[in-house]
Amino acid sequence: MKVGILTYHHVNYGALLQAYALQTVLQQLGNTSQIIEYIKYRKKESVFSRWSGFKNLILNGFTLLRYTKVRRRHERIQEFRKNLFHISPKRYYSRAELEKSLPDVDAFICGSDQIWRPSSDDDKLRVFYLDFVRSKDAKKIAYAPSFGISTVSEQFKQFIRPLINDIPYLSVREKTGQQIICEATGREAQIVLDPTLLLTSEDWSQMASPPRIDAPYVLVYCLSQRRNFCDLVRHVKKTTGLPVVVISAPALNLIPDADHVIFDASPQEFVGLFANANCVCTNSFHGTAFSLINRCPFWTTPHRVANTRLADLLNKIGLSDRQVDDAEKFPDAPLEIDYSKTEVLLDEARSNSIRFLKNALQD
Repeated sequence: MKVGILTYHHVNYGALLQAYALQTVLQQLGNTSQIIEYIKYRKKESVFSRWSGFKNLILNGFTLLRYTKVRRRHERIQEFRKNLFHISPKRYYSRAELEKSLPDVDAFICGSDQIWRPSSDDDKLRVFYLDFVRSKDAKKIAYAPSFGISTVSEQFKQFIRPLINDIPYLSVREKTGQQIICEATGREAQIVLDPTLLLTSEDWSQMASPPRIDAPYVLVYCLSQRRNFCDLVRHVKKTTGLPVVVISAPALNLIPDADHVIFDASPQEFVGLFANANCVCTNSFHGTAFSLINRCPFWTTPHRVANTRLADLLNKIGLSDRQVDDAEKFPDAPLEIDYSKTEVLLDEARSNSIRFLKNALQD
């Protein structure tokens, strides 16, 4: 079967790798797939932020100071997309363009990532609900999309009701999304795993590249820096005696205890850094996912905005205690973790998630 994937795949390492994972799983199931090159805004790709505000002015200042490395990261990401993604031959900028020139596929999958997050641009948001596809033209499948927030307005529920009711095969990534859909439509969406967790460590090792750090280390990947997270990193470093290696997604790095900061990691090295870490500190969902994939001891603090998906995942696999927000609860033995029960739960969730995909595609 030919499948078109509509998702975010430009934003950060997590977005790139979840798109790669879904494409890989579809291939393992005997399908061919292409990632629909839908660009919401016509603008030249740049390493600099185009948003306004003082915070972004500061961020762009740090980007300028580290321009060479940040530019190299950008080029490596583009190279990854070119070599490892099957991208649609046509680039689309609007819902109208998609309707006019529908990609030649048998089924469309929207998801994963926060593609259903409320937006002020309804027309562009509709695209991620596949409303440009008529049922007679192709199957419509939602695989693990996320709203990115735990509650939405009644107006938004009214907006999504007809869109979701037109998707026969429906799943989401977290319980809050399941609840939003139930309240809006009365339907029960199946909760499935993020695509990155559908691949095993052996699968990921086939594309990973070895890290440039040839010694034991604590890996830090943080998307929203807060004082409690820095306190956690400091505690883990002091307790383990290991150097701290930071993958810096933005050019701005605020981890004061970093021994090595990597600004230019390729997606392959990103995966390799997690595979070889002795411990991980992260508040990123995908940072946690790659810790689980590699059975690595990890610790996280709650994300200040989007923590529901991470909390749901940890609760599902019995590791809620790995998220700490109080210095008094910081771990005495950061390098210890028991994965015996977690692996059973994760394998079961992986099987159920892949079964959902199989049934949706073969029905």
